Amino acid sequence: MKRSFTFLLFFLSFFTSLHAQKQGRELIDSLLARVPFGENDTNKVLLLCKLSDLYAYSSSDTGMIYGQRAINLAKEIDWRQGMAIAKIAIGGNYLAKTDHAKALACYFEALKIGEDLGSKSDIAISLGDIGNVYYRQKNYDKAFEYYEKAYKMFAALGAKEKMATNLGNMGNIYSHYFDTAKINLDVRAANRAKTLTYYEQAYQIYKEIGNKNGMARNMGNAGNIYVRDDDETRALEQYTGALKMYEEIGNKTAQAAFLINISSIYKTIAEDSTGKKRVNNYTHADKKVLVDRAIAIILPSIQLASEAGFLEALQSSYNNLAALYAMKGDYKRAFEMDRKYADMLDSIYKQNNGEEISKLEAQYKLDQQDKEIHIKQLEVAKKRNTNLFLGGGMGLLFVVILFILKQRKKSEQLLLNILPGKIAERLKRKEHPIADQFSSASVMFIDMADFTHFSADRDPKELVTMLNEIFTLFDVIAEKHGLEKIKTIGDCYMAVSGLPQPRRDHAIAAANMALDVKEQVKNYKTKDGTPVRFRIGLDCGPVVAGVIGSKKFIYDLWGDPVNTASRMESTGVVGEIHCTEHFMHAVHNRSAEDQKYNFVTRGTVEIKGKGKMQTYLLQGVEMPEIIVLN
Repeated sequence: MKRSFTFLLFFLSFFTSLHAQKQGRELIDSLLARVPFGENDTNKVLLLCKLSDLYAYSSSDTGMIYGQRAINLAKEIDWRQGMAIAKIAIGGNYLAKTDHAKALACYFEALKIGEDLGSKSDIAISLGDIGNVYYRQKNYDKAFEYYEKAYKMFAALGAKEKMATNLGNMGNIYSHYFDTAKINLDVRAANRAKTLTYYEQAYQIYKEIGNKNGMARNMGNAGNIYVRDDDETRALEQYTGALKMYEEIGNKTAQAAFLINISSIYKTIAEDSTGKKRVNNYTHADKKVLVDRAIAIILPSIQLASEAGFLEALQSSYNNLAALYAMKGDYKRAFEMDRKYADMLDSIYKQNNGEEISKLEAQYKLDQQDKEIHIKQLEVAKKRNTNLFLGGGMGLLFVVILFILKQRKKSEQLLLNILPGKIAERLKRKEHPIADQFSSASVMFIDMADFTHFSADRDPKELVTMLNEIFTLFDVIAEKHGLEKIKTIGDCYMAVSGLPQPRRDHAIAAANMALDVKEQVKNYKTKDGTPVRFRIGLDCGPVVAGVIGSKKFIYDLWGDPVNTASRMESTGVVGEIHCTEHFMHAVHNRSAEDQKYNFVTRGTVEIKGKGKMQTYLLQGVEMPEIIVLN
């Protein structure tokens, strides 16, 4: 069992503290409470800008609303510096939405205002933010140019922390050059030296101001460079120092990552049969000692990763331990770790509907092949000896029948996994085609906001894992409220209430599921800390549902509510539930407790293919107040 041994490199830039998130939410709440009472002055502009900044990581659409309010107020009181600050805040929200063009436009407008006013701090901040956009676009030459300008401006202002931030960013730029210069060894060595110099300078500034998080981040990044340059001894020094810092800070996520990285170094030396690599005076000759040391170091990462919910580290720990125990000759423990690693992968990569259908078809073909094989065997037996056929042949036929029945049961189970139970039963009774008219049902669409930009540069496995996690959650919520999932299309999830079994309270069930989904995913973030936001659309009315296809069966539905619910989702507000007036009345007509459902008018909205419609945002009583868009 040969396995790669995993390093968790360059994760440092994406660590997110749950405590900091909680404080951010508390800060937003406290600032929101001050907005209605503040005077229309510069302080209120700054308050609105702060809210815009904070919302960038949870609801960028809301963040842009507060940023625009800040601009309007700054114009009203004729405060141009406030306009620059507001432009920077709005740019941050566009950057969070990966709308790089609009983010750059905002930052360059802020830069122009700063230059007109001669405000060095606004100029420096704008320059650094422009560098961030170019870095996201992988335009590293431009990014470095603006990071360097920002660094010099902050140095002139004596802004130590900002200086260190831009130095670290400049080091990150050269780390990319370091990777792409492998053919020219002289250029590679020069870029390596520059990368480490920038990280060291940033580290020293953070040390001077007592910022341990910044110190640890730059030590870790330097360790990553040494690993990539096969300098295990120096890498170990940097990783160990960073680990100590994160232990003092109490960052369990980072601790787990660095324990894995440190263990990886000892494992690398143990595998080096050439004997050229060494660390802490250990060489390949000390293989047993190195393996034991690697195991002892990595074991605590399991507990830390579990407590922090750091799934990638947990997977890496089990994977690496399986390899280490195998090197040690302890195959029982190696198998145990390998099984845990596999179990974790199984829990993430669940089979989707398409895979279930493929398995159903494959199983059907297998059944047919088995039948043909056994029939041929029976025919051969008959030609040899009629008596043998009557005795052993019938026994063989009995075995075949049992086998087919067993496989058919598996196939039926797969069918139940992809179709509603009542529909699957009708298909088994050879009823086809299946088409039913329903006088009233509720249709729901849930979609990720800005998915195209979000998925552009992401690893496919990471993307599929995330979608599987989200859709599995939606499946659980749908089952809880009695809705039927119809299908997923890309990042869109479609469900219906009121079929295949009609129910009078279909709108209530759909409303409850929508509110449940909204609550469950309101703070959802990917493993690298990227916020993911959703839109939900609802409508109800008469629909037709049925099964299409002769091999790959799909249960689908058609009707005006399907199209309208889709439009409600696409024109909705990110993070909110957008519904029609018809749906609102359906909920109130069936609800014994009208106060449970709070519908906030959104005004008249132009809906493609429908014209102008009066629409609403659905909220539960206990949900926080939202901003109504007219």
